[in-house]
Amino acid sequence: MANNEVVKEKNTEDDSDYEILDPQRVFSLLPLRPYQTVADVWCGAGSFSISLGKYLFDGKVYAVDISHPSLRLLKEQLSRIRLGNVETVFSKTKDKIPIKKNILDGILIAFSLGKVDDQGEFLKNLFSHLRVGGWTAIIDWHKKKKGIGPPLEERFDMSEVISLAKKAGYKFVKDHNLDENHYLILFRKTGK
Repeated sequence: MANNEVVKEKNTEDDSDYEILDPQRVFSLLPLRPYQTVADVWCGAGSFSISLGKYLFDGKVYAVDISHPSLRLLKEQLSRIRLGNVETVFSKTKDKIPIKKNILDGILIAFSLGKVDDQGEFLKNLFSHLRVGGWTAIIDWHKKKKGIGPPLEERFDMSEVISLAKKAGYKFVKDHNLDENHYLILFRKTGK
C-alpha cells in the first residue's frame, strides 16, 4: 500500500538496508530535528517509520495506515527493536488521519498520493494537523512509464503535486530528484 511496496528491507535484521531509497539520504533533504513530532502517513509496514523513530530520538513518530496487517507487522518490529517513540495509528478512511490538529512538526507522505480518492482534499486535511512553520515532504514516482512501480495513472508529475499542495494552502519550498524514478517535494505551512 504505501512506502512498503517500494522501499523493502533486504535483510530483516538490518533496518537500514533498503532496496531502493535510503531513508537517511531522504532525511538529509528534510528540515528534521531530533525533537520533532512527525507523521508517516500511509506508512505501510513502516520502512520509513522505523528510521524516523531512530532519527527523532527525542521526538515522536505517528505511523498512520489503513491496513491492520501492516500496522501489526510494524508493531512487532517496534517491539523487537524496542523503539518506543513510534505510535501506530489506524485510520478508518484514506483521506483523513485521526491525529489532533496543529501538533505535527512534519508530515512524510511516501508513495501514497495515487492511493487516495481526492488528492487535493487529502492534502488540505493533512494541512490542519501541522503547526505553523511545519513541513510536509511528498515522495513519489516520476510520471513516466517504467518497468517498476505503480501504473502511470497512479503517478503525478511534480508540477501537478505542487499545484495541488498550493491550492491546499502549502508554500512550496523545493523539489529534488532522488533518482531516475523518484522525486521529493518539500512544502511549509505558513500563516494560520
